[in-house]
Amino acid sequence: MEFDGTSHSTRSHPPFAGLPKSEIVKLLDHYSQKDRKKWSSGKVSGAVYHGGQELTDVASEAYKRFSLANPLHPDLFPLLRKMESETVAMCVKIFQGGGDACGTVTSGGTESILMAVKSYRDMAKAVRGIVEPEIVVPVTAHAAFDKACAYFCVKLVHVPVDPVTFRAIPAAMAAACTRNTIALVVSAPSYPQGVVDPVPDVATLALSKGLPLHVVSNNSCVLLL
Repeated sequence: MEFDGTSHSTRSHPPFAGLPKSEIVKLLDHYSQKDRKKWSSGKVSGAVYHGGQELTDVASEAYKRFSLANPLHPDLFPLLRKMESETVAMCVKIFQGGGDACGTVTSGGTESILMAVKSYRDMAKAVRGIVEPEIVVPVTAHAAFDKACAYFCVKLVHVPVDPVTFRAIPAAMAAACTRNTIALVVSAPSYPQGVVDPVPDVATLALSKGLPLHVVSNNSCVLLL
């Protein structure tokens, strides 16, 4: 079947013969331009996070050059590890981390949350002996916490938010804490309404209970231990 640039037919089987590069690029261009029209006008409040076309072009060039690189093998890709280390160091500097602060680069907000929840779980077991971990999360937090808790056998304790402001309620979060609580979660801003939770108040709560505070920002995450 030839591609004419307008076809939307569904392909459920691989072609008998591979398509030439020009046909594949034409198909990709057609699909991407169609989808781009849905959000590029600036009328979408979320889902797409970009800093303008110039920054997108730079990111695309980076992806193109390192699409086959594997950071699991720093012996083969030492400069990839160098870039990751520098990126982490910059983030530590921004958030005023101490000498023992560390981090890693992930593929996006969901993977970041998955890794953070696993870290909370493992740390709580190693340091506090907790084997039935719980995380206190406002109902407006990102859905990746539901995924992470399901993956890593952590009880997700949802707490209500203020019905007017949609912000987390520190008192409700405090009441939901138990001896098995391993972390508290707030958003800045939250995923559904885009409001900022009372981070300082919940941070004070976390400090009083000796718990990590996880601040989700723009679908990426900042892990504060």
